[in-house]
Amino acid sequence: LATARSCQTPIVHLQHVDGPGGLFEPVGHGGRFIDSLAPDNNEFVVQNGLANGFAMSGLDDHLQYIGRKNLIIAGFMTHISVSLTAKAAIERGYRVCVIADACAATLVADGNVRDLDDKTLHSRALYFLGENGVEIAAGEGDLAA
Repeated sequence: LATARSCQTPIVHLQHVDGPGGLFEPVGHGGRFIDSLAPDNNEFVVQNGLANGFAMSGLDDHLQYIGRKNLIIAGFMTHISVSLTAKAAIERGYRVCVIADACAATLVADGNVRDLDDKTLHSRALYFLGENGVEIAAGEGDLAA
């Protein structure tokens, strides 16, 4: 994030939100930005109640307005929001790179998934994305020009 800011790259933050009392209530613990990753005043924020950042959010319109066709995606959860947003971007004709070290996954215990740890879940999601046209960079230093 600091590198993108220093290069004056347009930054768009996606914030998954839901209603009062929900897990992703914007002012609650699950919905607030981590202080070190919080948007600066000039950075665009898209709030969305769906895991796909493009779904009914205006994200595509904003990216077209600022003329961005190459996207770098990082975030939480690799296997849900990151994957769905990256796949939707590919389907809309964007060039997409996910930074593996800037993403994370964790299981939400529901009893349906067994024998799958967070690291495996993360790596399987990245594999799926790579097989579907998304460039995977291990870390910031691996980004292609």
